[in-house]
Amino acid sequence: MTLKDELAAANATPSARADAALAAARSAAKGRIREVAKTGSHAVLVLPDAHFPYHDEAATEIAVRVAALVKPARIVSLGDTIDAAAWTSFPARSIPEEATHQYSQEIEQAGAWIDRVRAAAGGSPTWTYLEGNHEAHVERECIRLGSMGRAIADLVSPRVLLTRGRPWMSWVPYVEPYPAGRKPPAGIRGMGLSHHKICSDLWAVHGWTIAKNAAQKHLDMLRGARSLVHGHTHRIQSVTEHDVDTGKLVRAWSPGHLGRTQPAWHHLSPTLWAHGVCVLFCEDACLENPDPRWTKYDVEIDRGQAVLPGGTSIHV
Repeated sequence: MTLKDELAAANATPSARADAALAAARSAAKGRIREVAKTGSHAVLVLPDAHFPYHDEAATEIAVRVAALVKPARIVSLGDTIDAAAWTSFPARSIPEEATHQYSQEIEQAGAWIDRVRAAAGGSPTWTYLEGNHEAHVERECIRLGSMGRAIADLVSPRVLLTRGRPWMSWVPYVEPYPAGRKPPAGIRGMGLSHHKICSDLWAVHGWTIAKNAAQKHLDMLRGARSLVHGHTHRIQSVTEHDVDTGKLVRAWSPGHLGRTQPAWHHLSPTLWAHGVCVLFCEDACLENPDPRWTKYDVEIDRGQAVLPGGTSIHV
């Protein structure tokens, strides 16, 4: 608010102030109405890497406000919500990088933010948490420590700590065992392909590559079979093609991230990262219908500002 606006507000009559408050309330109500899914469909909020406690405060607050306006029925986080800095195999290379925090801070801050996002969404949305490579560092280090690490694994597991007291949260492990009936022939090693199915033809994964053209790489690996949203790269990137047989559009994209765009460990190397979240509107039968109707909106966050699909502007 400018000085002129402040003086005008101070000199306004009670009636004028009441009219202004009513107009603001009507505007907010319109925003809430135009951003929610219509009958027969529902919204899905997709949240990329946040790397608590190295999160960007404005970007993570925008995510809360998006949830409040969109009212998603489902929330999907793409992993690396925590940084798990103490569990990395790479040593700190500077004093600022080493003077970090306690692991408990990551869990507490990430958990509090998760609760705020869900509370803002209202209703009772489900939350699917795809484990990222940073959460998986904890299990890796426990295994490396041998029997002692295995003994304490459940005490430090992000899965245990973040799902505790949150029965509405389901956890997709970074390395997923094969489900019954899908094991490979004897003698072939490997594990299942960890993913979450948002729609029958749309997967969510943490990320399979950090290549410069990661979205295209992901779509190439899918071989046109379905669409995919991924995290991991911290970049806003999208590619859309059509299936040469059916003409159906297939997509792969990354909505960005919610962490700091230039963290201490990225010494002397400018990043190409950008803040954002993704809002999907899906038909209610999107998991049963083999060719469901859905559309995506990448909500870019530019220095604490964002515009939602219905045109509502958010500023932190």
